[in-house]
Amino acid sequence: MASLVRPADAIDTPAQHAEHVYSVAQGAAPASGIEEVSASWRLSANEHGIDPLQNDAPRILSPHELKEFRQPIDELILSAQDEIHRL
Repeated sequence: MASLVRPADAIDTPAQHAEHVYSVAQGAAPASGIEEVSASWRLSANEHGIDPLQNDAPRILSPHELKEFRQPIDELILSAQDEIHRL
């Protein structure tokens, strides 16, 4: 099986970069010197479902949406605050 590993400087286009990220996320060895970045690529792809081939703009939450998402967490933190301070 041919290796998908290429030197980092051989990545010329966004598509080539995405292919490299995808191959590393699937277990190919990263180019020398970018092991920490490659670990982030694996985490993003495998744990968070980030597709390196997708180039849609990120979703930006409105202040109202952010408040709705934060409210349950804020309530949990408030209720646990005394215990957190004791720890």
